[in-house]
Amino acid sequence: MSYAVTSGTLPAGLSIDPATGIISGTPSAASSSTVTVTATGSTFGTATTSVTFNVTAPAPSTVTYDGNGSTGGTVPVDAGTYASGASVTVLGNTGSLAKSGFTFAGWNTAANASGTSYAPGSSFLMGSSNVTLYAKWTAVTPPAPAPPAPAPSEPATEPAPPAPAPSPSASPALVIIQNQDNRSVPPGAGVAPGGALLLVGGVPSGVRVVPDRSVAPTGLDASGDGFTMRLRGLGAKDQPLGLAPDGALVLESSRSAEVSGTGFRPNAPVKVFL
Repeated sequence: MSYAVTSGTLPAGLSIDPATGIISGTPSAASSSTVTVTATGSTFGTATTSVTFNVTAPAPSTVTYDGNGSTGGTVPVDAGTYASGASVTVLGNTGSLAKSGFTFAGWNTAANASGTSYAPGSSFLMGSSNVTLYAKWTAVTPPAPAPPAPAPSEPATEPAPPAPAPSPSASPALVIIQNQDNRSVPPGAGVAPGGALLLVGGVPSGVRVVPDRSVAPTGLDASGDGFTMRLRGLGAKDQPLGLAPDGALVLESSRSAEVSGTGFRPNAPVKVFL
């Protein structure tokens, strides 16, 4: 048994198998036709049948662009339509797509970038269905943090210079204590009986008076800031006097006193009034 098209023409892309009579293939163009197929056998003779084909062109396909999580800008728009097998040029990032923390890295046929990647300006052949291209994003590596600023260094502390040693020449001159006849003592003032007063430059300063029995003859020791003074009474024939039982040095009007000490400026006048 054999088969053949005996009338008409099969649509482009189709053919008949002469052994089985099967018509197969993929139409390559739109067309409409009717063909007659004849089967011939050695026992039964021949038989014919008619077949009509209506081939329509497939709908054109489109290309759509997806921002794939973009946070700014707009996707490009391809307004064209493409037949199967047509060449498609991939658009660039014409709408300034952006995504926080990422940079644009082209397009891919899958949202997770597992499909086919295309760079802007590249091309591909259109298939039989629509195509969606998803934006690819590459994470931005943040810059390494700047090292901390060094702590300010503490300025070196220089040791304080030692205090100068007191010099006898720097000892203050003593302003003499007296009663109302001494103009350094304000009018109406004075020294109470048994008391002591020291004026340095006209300003009262501390003074301490104690009996001195460490050496003979006994007397009184007066001391203040930077000076010491020893006072002893002289009797008849300049014989030293002792102290009264209460520690006082008593001088009669006809008697005198002897004064010695340290810490006074050279040639400074020193007067003691009892």
